[in-house]
Amino acid sequence: MITSRFLLIMTLLFSLRAEEQQEESPLQVTAAAESFYEGQGFELRVTALAKQPPEAPEVSASADFFIQFIGETMASQGESKLFLYRYRLIPTRDGVLPLPVVQIRIEAELHISEPEAIRVLSAISSDELKLEVAVDRTECFAGQALVLSCTWYSALPLGNIRALYISAPILSDPAWRVLIPESERGLSGKNTIGLPVEGQRIIARVRACTLDDKPFQAITFKRLLIPLRHGTISIPPVRLLCSHIQGRHKQAGAYPSYFDNDFFHAVDANQNYSRLSARSTPISLKVAPVPGEGRPVGFSGVLGPCALDLSVTEQRLTLGDPVEVILSLTNHPHPEALQLPPLTRIADFATDFIVPEEIGHGRISEGARVWRFLAVPRRTAVTQLPAVSLSIFDPDQQQYREIGSEPISIVVLPDGDRHALEIPGETAAARERNEAGLWHNLRPADAGWRAHGARLLLFLLPVWLLLPLLAFLLSRSPARLALLRKTDPEAARRATALKVLRLALKRLPSSERDCYLRQAVGTYFSAYFGGLPGALTCADIERGLQARGIIPGESLCGMLRQIYHDADIARFGPESRAAEPSLSITKLRSEFRRLDREWSA
Repeated sequence: MITSRFLLIMTLLFSLRAEEQQEESPLQVTAAAESFYEGQGFELRVTALAKQPPEAPEVSASADFFIQFIGETMASQGESKLFLYRYRLIPTRDGVLPLPVVQIRIEAELHISEPEAIRVLSAISSDELKLEVAVDRTECFAGQALVLSCTWYSALPLGNIRALYISAPILSDPAWRVLIPESERGLSGKNTIGLPVEGQRIIARVRACTLDDKPFQAITFKRLLIPLRHGTISIPPVRLLCSHIQGRHKQAGAYPSYFDNDFFHAVDANQNYSRLSARSTPISLKVAPVPGEGRPVGFSGVLGPCALDLSVTEQRLTLGDPVEVILSLTNHPHPEALQLPPLTRIADFATDFIVPEEIGHGRISEGARVWRFLAVPRRTAVTQLPAVSLSIFDPDQQQYREIGSEPISIVVLPDGDRHALEIPGETAAARERNEAGLWHNLRPADAGWRAHGARLLLFLLPVWLLLPLLAFLLSRSPARLALLRKTDPEAARRATALKVLRLALKRLPSSERDCYLRQAVGTYFSAYFGGLPGALTCADIERGLQARGIIPGESLCGMLRQIYHDADIARFGPESRAAEPSLSITKLRSEFRRLDREWSA
């Protein structure tokens, strides 16, 4: 802590120096530490000499530091006043790091600090923390998916670890396409935990293991990496930085759903803690370009062995009605990485069918990538759905080949064929044909006793006119929702999100009520923001609402913080406090009804 006497002395020295050197900038930035270590905080002091209080300085954001404002102090000597602004900085990596740039406006003049860098040494490494990163192959082609496995081994109790920070630059490198494997989606339960990795929350698996006859806990997550360029590429090390709190820890298995990631919580907490780090070994990859020799003109960009299947939900339809087409790529080792070229490049649909320009990313079903789209035949002369073919590259055989499906026969009936009547041959000349060449619309003179009986029923029982209308009104919403589930599952989820939330709130179990409540609320927001309910945080929800121009009320914000953030802090934080008052489910339902009206506005 800086004493008032020290501040006064520093103020006098700075004032005298400023009077002697009038040409120097009134802005001074000083890193108040003799040595710097990764994860070890130090104080950054910004001093400004001015006659009037200046605007608060702006400290630029930096990926190399955690930054926290401590406070400000003002001292005066004559007309000049010295303003001191204090910040605490914690380096997130070692090396030569440039200090954040400070800007301050003094008496309408903008002053910017001079560039300055510090050398940061590595934090303490421990044999009780290990970090291993591996890929399933070190030689591949550009565009071919790799499986990245990252495992953190900890012999320290997870309940004693705070301020966890994992940096994996490969996950945010634009030279790579990063995907979540299907096996890693929807992870939840006791043997999983949330990790802060490269600015995102990743759900990892937790298991017990033994290394060198010593018990460890292994925390593992996987990602699919697709290199977008060729050459010799290095996967940089993954770095882990954490605070280990000495003393009593939680019982085995009682892991928090997410680590306390506030790096500043231990600075003034009077806790016996130490900063520890671990680092993986860099991996070198040889990425070869896809061969240009022999490459087909219509190469689809698909790498890896796979098969193509085409099917329709109905082969007999009426002109004007759509047919749902199902296109599947099967037997691929990583269906998550598959992308389909535009339909116009893989088949001649445009001649006989009206098809959408974009058919989305598809979905994973039973190990296959499946796309569904609607095709409307243009004429009754259409007799088949065209064959679909793809030109792919097989990395194992290192050659291009064609995969495709057979054409599918369909029957397109003319409009009106559903209502066509079978007419005896002797009366056919007295009737008219429609433009499709079918008999229709019997004249009154040709109507028999069945037609007169039906007319009588219509006059005597007008309720028959109301029944179809009533049936239509009752089935319109379910039918619309059923069609929406086929054509746009995400829109169907949004349409039913509020209904699902209401049912979940009614069925909340008395045991583990908070867990089920977070799951119900997360399911509602995931329908609008995408992703998995368990992967959403309170910050994700607030950013998503702001991006859509929706400003939630204080009541809803308070409830969300209590459901997500405050509940975890109360249960797992280093300074647990009394539990928050129980939520009012009635008030929560009311707030979500109001929010749902803003979605649809």
